Amino acid sequence: VFQNSFPFIELSSDADQDLKAIVNQSKISHNLYKHCYHPDLGDEIVWIGFARPALGAIPPLIELQASYFALLCSNKLKLPNKSDMNKQ
Repeated sequence: VFQNSFPFIELSSDADQDLKAIVNQSKISHNLYKHCYHPDLGDEIVWIGFARPALGAIPPLIELQASYFALLCSNKLKLPNKSDMNKQ
């Protein structure tokens, strides 16, 4: 079974427990807004390409995530607030 891991995020044993929980929650894209944004981090870290659709191909989904990210970077869209992200 493939399991997502993020070794580039160094978490020492005394790291912030909230950050550890966020990283663990982010390993499952269903826990993320639009399958790529953790509500507690907003746009600080974007997890593009980790979602696995039940039906359909992965590349079009990744392209949609990248397009959404580009719209945010160009200020054409804004992320909703944390409570709204948690509702969706």
